[in-house]
Amino acid sequence: MTIVQTLNKKLNPTVIFLGFFLLVAFLNDGFMGTDEYWNAMVKYLPAQTSSYTDLVDQTDVKSPLQVMPMHFGSQIALKLGVFHPYDQYRFTILFITIINLLIYLFSFQIIQSVRLWDFGSDFKIPGGVNSQQWQALCQKVFVLLFTFYFASSFTLTRPMFESLAAPWILLSMALFYRYKNDGRVLDLVGSTVTVSMAFVLRQQAGIGAVTVPLLLLLSKDFKGVLISSLVGIGCFVLAGIPDIFLRGGFHHSLIAVLTYNVEHGHEYGNGSIMFYPALLLGLSFFPFLYIGNTGKGIAGPVFKKLNYAWVFIALFVALHSYFPQKFERFMVSIIPLLIVLMAPFFARLVLMWPQKKWQLITMAVLNIFILINASFFPSQKNIINAALFIDRHNSIKTVYNLEKTIEWLPEKFIFLNRGYNIVDLSLASVKDQPTNNCQAAIIVNDFIWTQEKETLKDYHIVDTFNVNLIESFAYKFNKKNNIRRAPLHVLSNCKT
Repeated sequence: MTIVQTLNKKLNPTVIFLGFFLLVAFLNDGFMGTDEYWNAMVKYLPAQTSSYTDLVDQTDVKSPLQVMPMHFGSQIALKLGVFHPYDQYRFTILFITIINLLIYLFSFQIIQSVRLWDFGSDFKIPGGVNSQQWQALCQKVFVLLFTFYFASSFTLTRPMFESLAAPWILLSMALFYRYKNDGRVLDLVGSTVTVSMAFVLRQQAGIGAVTVPLLLLLSKDFKGVLISSLVGIGCFVLAGIPDIFLRGGFHHSLIAVLTYNVEHGHEYGNGSIMFYPALLLGLSFFPFLYIGNTGKGIAGPVFKKLNYAWVFIALFVALHSYFPQKFERFMVSIIPLLIVLMAPFFARLVLMWPQKKWQLITMAVLNIFILINASFFPSQKNIINAALFIDRHNSIKTVYNLEKTIEWLPEKFIFLNRGYNIVDLSLASVKDQPTNNCQAAIIVNDFIWTQEKETLKDYHIVDTFNVNLIESFAYKFNKKNNIRRAPLHVLSNCKT
């Protein structure tokens, strides 16, 4: 049985997609960035004390509307009897994932119905496969890529703004192509509304809303341009009205985030303008997909048909390249569109098996290695477990942060130990600490512990919180420049 026959008859990619995403959401409690915690989690956790008014912070650049889905999830968890903030956070991950999965499934169904993978008679399909077989193969490759692509399952199941916007962007694309196929105005309205929803959940995604009227203008669909523009302006106005009542000004949050990025973005680094283009080339396995997918009748028809995906990505990258700070997670919102562009090229390589087997095997090995580590070995696990350790040990009232080992902890997870206090401690002051102090503990990273064992000779390790495999490799090969990726140790001089 050929690979095409196996994919078409033996697999149900949708079931695999649902199962894998839910598995990652259930097992992975890591998060990607500090702003995910400080701009969201501190507002909706613990659910017992969180209210809608807590989402409104006049000093914050984020809109209260962006945090509402997570707040709603934590409140449902509380109603179901989940009382600990950490467990509420875990429930919120599952809640957000389920909502996103429903949107993705709807998008997948539309993508299949509009024959998105039909690139016309000029497109070269290898292997003697007919158009119908190509459509079926490409749809399954798309869903399987969406499932097992290393940058997909972990990032798209996080309760963060970039992940919240991603499914709405894909749905907007799907509805746009259904409008192009059937000419139904309702689909065009839906495409504009859904991309506007992505804008509400992450303001920077709003630049992509230009994609719809721009493509319609280029295709001389002037009626469509008028409709999408009017609907888009209406959505923009509606999205700004809540800020008038919540934060005292029309689109206060949008203005605040743009102003903050322009004035303070350089404080977080000043990356090259080529950072995101280079990142996307790497994320797309470009060198591997390029070999075997060159020549007339391949890339041209694909990019002509999938113009929504690449135009949106181009606008999105251009906006983010303008700001000085460059973080990989900013690209999470466009990962579904990147997979759309990758799918037909990957499907062509599948059809050219075994001639292209080493390309496919190399991509598979690299992808699986990163996928397993990203999906099932959570990031930030050392500080999450440190917070949970403090939570479980009520007897510990003072936690010494040795030489500012920890820049921050997710203290919202510390719920049961109400009387704790975190205090900075220098190495020089260690000798002045009382002996046999069972109400205190020191948190220190592995780098300082191995360097200063003589200074800390009166202390023993109570517990250790490791990092994931990728972070561990980075630390072991370059300890000094990767101290933040070092394991954390809890030390004590308590002798009982």
